[in-house]
Amino acid sequence: MSTNLTLTENISAIGEGYESEASQATSEELNPENKLNCSHECKIKMAALEAQIQDLKMKLKRAKWGIERIRDDNNATRFYTGMPTFALFLWLFEFLKPRAETMAYWRSGRSQTSQKTNRALSKIDEFLAVMIRLKVGLFTRDIAERFQISTGVFSEIFRSCEISLSLD
Repeated sequence: MSTNLTLTENISAIGEGYESEASQATSEELNPENKLNCSHECKIKMAALEAQIQDLKMKLKRAKWGIERIRDDNNATRFYTGMPTFALFLWLFEFLKPRAETMAYWRSGRSQTSQKTNRALSKIDEFLAVMIRLKVGLFTRDIAERFQISTGVFSEIFRSCEISLSLD
């Protein structure tokens, strides 16, 4: 019991020491504006790091596939989807969107509702992935890696779209 009391007293004493040091700090030292004033070397390093962050953001954007890949490029739209223009691709997506909203996702022979809010891809990216599979004939693994999802997730998406479109 006395050991615990001594330990508690030591912790309190340590805390009081820090409090007294903090109270001795001048208002100039505590001013957050002064922490922003750094040396020229610091500013150069910060600029370099900000440039590196922007570069990494661009690499990440290029690495992941999605609708952004074809949005401004009708040639890419034609190559990957078979649609002559991005506008036509969007029209077809909007036409099929009501069906996509109620589509059941199939997993191992069982359907699940599409009301899952944590889908790996947006509906339009799912549609793009399916169109790429149909037009270009890429392997499931290739498409999954491009869209940064698992092969199982893409198989589920593709099978669900296939079943949904064949119901009419």
